[in-house]
Amino acid sequence: MHRMTRLLASTGLTVCLTAGINTQAFAQSWPQKPIRLINPFAAGGSVDFFARLISPKMSEILGQPVVVEARPGASGMTGVDSVAKSAPDGYSVIIPGPSSLTILPHLTKTPYSVENDLALLTTISRVPNLITVNGKLGINTLEDLVKAARQAPGKLNYGSSGSGGTLHLGGALLAQELKINIVHIPYKGVAPALTDLVGGQVQILVANANVPLGQIKGGTVKALAITSPKRSSLLPDVPSVAELGMTSLVTEDVFGLAVPTKTPQAIQDKLLQAGTAAVRSKEVVDKYAEQAALASASTPQEYRQWVQTESARWAQVIKQAGIVLE
Repeated sequence: MHRMTRLLASTGLTVCLTAGINTQAFAQSWPQKPIRLINPFAAGGSVDFFARLISPKMSEILGQPVVVEARPGASGMTGVDSVAKSAPDGYSVIIPGPSSLTILPHLTKTPYSVENDLALLTTISRVPNLITVNGKLGINTLEDLVKAARQAPGKLNYGSSGSGGTLHLGGALLAQELKINIVHIPYKGVAPALTDLVGGQVQILVANANVPLGQIKGGTVKALAITSPKRSSLLPDVPSVAELGMTSLVTEDVFGLAVPTKTPQAIQDKLLQAGTAAVRSKEVVDKYAEQAALASASTPQEYRQWVQTESARWAQVIKQAGIVLE
């Protein structure tokens, strides 16, 4: 009996050692084929822009093509889930939308677990929002907005790219922190929301800073503040919410790289190195800046901490506002 036990134990140990050696050898020889960089939204948006800027740099470092592939659907959850459930071999990488990690889990039962199914590697960009209004309203400051909203509670509307997204929650946070009553109008994307802001059908839009730049310069849209700690060099006359003393309104959409949790650590390390180097290259930094985005590489721990902190913040906003997916 003891001999059989020793034999089984020895066999089990051999299997474990062999598996470890195979995993290590696989990681050392990785990658041996193209890597898919998944954009969980439609082509042409912010994530697509970020992905196509860093993918050539990552390809150079890894020695294999990094191919950008759009897999839109369900507010970004379709793409995230496809990678979370893919083979943990490093050949499928996702740039999850911030809402997929920090907002949607509080609004619906997501098909993936942020904690259990995704290994967060590094952030690649931070994008602040602009608090904007229709240019003909005569509202030039956040103080003006508060006065106008309190004089006519429930009469001013704010648009968003859809219920449950970061722009919806940004507007809800604005209402809560300024203690004003404004009405949410969801759209199927930020473009139609911006169109109606210009046309006056909605009066307020909290949008990623790159979205309304043309309209701001043209005068049809007025930027009241940027939701970052400092002003943007693209809009030097627009104050930051921090300098206005409203640090609770500091918000940034953070985008990063993630893979399935069980991806070997050695492969995660290679992807982290390639992603970080790409983000820190001068070309990427300069191109991001042109779109009011900050190229920002982080450690996996810093990325995870951001997700946890923002998730707690948005859970509170959702509860206070009574937000449900429509």
